[in-house]
Amino acid sequence: MEKKNKVVDISKKSFFTAVIVLFAFMVIATVLTFVLPKGVFAVDGQGNVDYSKYVALGSDGGINIFKAIFSPVLIFVFNGMLQPLMLSLFILIIAGVFQIMIDSGGMQEIVRRLVDKFKNKRFLFLAVLTLFFMCLGSLFGLFEETLVLLPMVVTVCVSLGYDAVMGFFVCTLATGIGFSVALTNPFTVVYSSDLIGANVFSGMWLRAIAFVVFYAIILGFIFLYSKKISKKPIENLESVPTSEVTSNKKAFIAWTCFLIVALVCLISFTAIPFLRDLATPLLAVVFLIGGAIAGCLTFGVKNSAKSFGKGVLSALPAVAMIALAFAVKFILVEGMILDTITNYISTSIAGKNKYLTVIILFAIILILEFFISSSTAKAVFVMGVLSGVVGSGSIAVSPELLVLIYVFSDGFTNLLFPTSPCLLIGLSMTGQGYADWIKKSKILFPLIFVVTISFIMFATAIGY
Repeated sequence: MEKKNKVVDISKKSFFTAVIVLFAFMVIATVLTFVLPKGVFAVDGQGNVDYSKYVALGSDGGINIFKAIFSPVLIFVFNGMLQPLMLSLFILIIAGVFQIMIDSGGMQEIVRRLVDKFKNKRFLFLAVLTLFFMCLGSLFGLFEETLVLLPMVVTVCVSLGYDAVMGFFVCTLATGIGFSVALTNPFTVVYSSDLIGANVFSGMWLRAIAFVVFYAIILGFIFLYSKKISKKPIENLESVPTSEVTSNKKAFIAWTCFLIVALVCLISFTAIPFLRDLATPLLAVVFLIGGAIAGCLTFGVKNSAKSFGKGVLSALPAVAMIALAFAVKFILVEGMILDTITNYISTSIAGKNKYLTVIILFAIILILEFFISSSTAKAVFVMGVLSGVVGSGSIAVSPELLVLIYVFSDGFTNLLFPTSPCLLIGLSMTGQGYADWIKKSKILFPLIFVVTISFIMFATAIGY
């Protein structure tokens, strides 16, 4: 089925829901430009914004209506709005490259070799495969992309005496958990850090600890489930997705080298200060050139081009959502009320207990997550507004702590909320209903919530 062969697969219902919500935000933002007083933060002699000094400009009409209507297009051409263009190109390139990787058999070969190595050590295999998919989510920001591998992982798990649900755990669940405890995820950690001026590596140590803790949690969850269904025959085995696996040494070498180079570049670009601002376009170039080379070597020029185009097309809905998200910020900026809103949040939270403050921020992102599953879209909203709040110094939250709160609150809900397209597709591919999933995970997510809050409270206590 075509659906399962796309790198980014957003259902029509999920896409239109997100578009309606974002359009509603655009309308609200436009109305607010006519209601709220205009204002800006002062600028010092060096041209830096002074968030401690807010200058009210009064209220003399809102944004030009035509600007508001065409804002999703204007964001790509307006002066100073290079960011949405670069981000959109980055997403399209990543989608295209990973589509080549999947169609050429590179990703499947990497997983297959793991299976061959651990076929006589079943739980060790589950542990390694879980770590592999967690790393894909944590390091590269993959989530929806791994759905195309789910049928093959299910087939392997069934052949080892488990069931289709176990395949969902070690593939989709593991990737989602890794996405949630991201180390270098370009769509959450790197991008949100860039928006708010945080150092990606200064706060990585705590996220690394969280990665280990949540890896242990998911392994415990998988172990308990394996005890229930190990060697138990699967009913209706013919309904389980299957995938033909063949050896492809060239694909394994080429794409493994590509992933290693991409990871090294990702770390280097975000670690070196003078390259940090250029991380997104540089990574796009690395993915484009590296993916093209690996694709041509393993799949041929014509097939690679065709797969790249398919991946790009699959990512267009995500780009549309990002455009709408940036459009909201564009309206607020052009209407000169973004600083007004930022100042209002700053003064409202200022003086409150720091632990209560981080819980409020956590709750804000959770609410947005229910309606909009796109991490980058929410990053524009959250970091775009809250960067001024943090910059003002009115709340005891560092940029790194805000990134941690954002990553936690954005990630885990992708595995819980029924508005997550990846969750619903993964469940349907393994014969599970949403109610079944909630029943199976009734212990997992309360534990995740408690541990997540504990990490946020600990980070707040130590001045992270």
